[in-house]
Amino acid sequence: MKTDSKNTHRRKTQSNLNLSVVIPTLGDAARLQDLHELAAQLRQAKSSLWCDEKRSMEIIIVANLPHEELRRRYGNDPDFIYLEVGKLGANRARNKGLHKAQYEIVWFLDDDARLLQNDTVHRLLQAHERFPEAIGIGGRYQINESQVTRWDKIYDEIARHWIERNRLQSPYTRQLLGGNLSLKRTQLRDEFDEVLHFGGSEAGLCARLHLSQQKLVWMEDLKVGHRPRVGLLSFLRKAYLQGAGSRWLQKNLPEARTQHWRSVLHAPPHPLYALFFRFGQWHDAYSRAPNAPPRLPWMSFAIWILRDTLAEFWRWPRRRHREVYVALKTLAHARRPAGR
Repeated sequence: MKTDSKNTHRRKTQSNLNLSVVIPTLGDAARLQDLHELAAQLRQAKSSLWCDEKRSMEIIIVANLPHEELRRRYGNDPDFIYLEVGKLGANRARNKGLHKAQYEIVWFLDDDARLLQNDTVHRLLQAHERFPEAIGIGGRYQINESQVTRWDKIYDEIARHWIERNRLQSPYTRQLLGGNLSLKRTQLRDEFDEVLHFGGSEAGLCARLHLSQQKLVWMEDLKVGHRPRVGLLSFLRKAYLQGAGSRWLQKNLPEARTQHWRSVLHAPPHPLYALFFRFGQWHDAYSRAPNAPPRLPWMSFAIWILRDTLAEFWRWPRRRHREVYVALKTLAHARRPAGR
């Protein structure tokens, strides 16, 4: 009888799981339409969740900087909670949403995400009921192959490799992707590292949760659409910031086991990614300017190339030389003022 009572209490607790969705955003004009489409999908999911399962759901949009259009559109809408941080940094926005959230499951989505199925929210809550011991559950991104750039595909492949290198015995993992990550709020005694503005910014929190014996679950079928729109310049910046974030993690959480930086050195997913990732590690941007979003310092990069990398560059295969030449030529053209 006592066992039956415990199981009944557990089922009752699980059935009462409700959801807070947190969407950090810079409010970039290029991504506003993506954000509006995601918000519309979540509004519909919120209505369906209440009608079908009598569960509650709140949608929290967190802008890093004051944004008149977002404030006007979502500030007075009863289906949304709109917040502003006043500073840059995805983790600052995530933490603000986390502190505001009132429900047990907090699901962090990027502003370029989209729901691929009508029952995505339902399946997320089912996953937390299935794994009550897991503090975090996440899944992969899915890009539309017909609407992405070459750099989108490369960047997506890098994210896949990052997850695969951190997988444990199925379904557990050491890391999850920050743009499709859900956490149990009442079990959480930590938050995202606000020093890390971009570039693997969720890695520190996930590593600490794993090291403290908390369970993280990876579900391959719990996927969301992703429209990264990565160009060459943004690809290089992402590589640089991920290298800087990797360096910060090595210094501040040396016991965290991550093979990402070693794999970049020995089996690079792309020569340009490896080059700028290594530069980010060397430059250690988060230690140099901990309170400012790091930019890609081109002058320091040129000095680093001449001092440490030129000899190694000549050992690359000739086809790699050609790839780097074409990429840098494209980059120079992209940075040239119009009409020149």
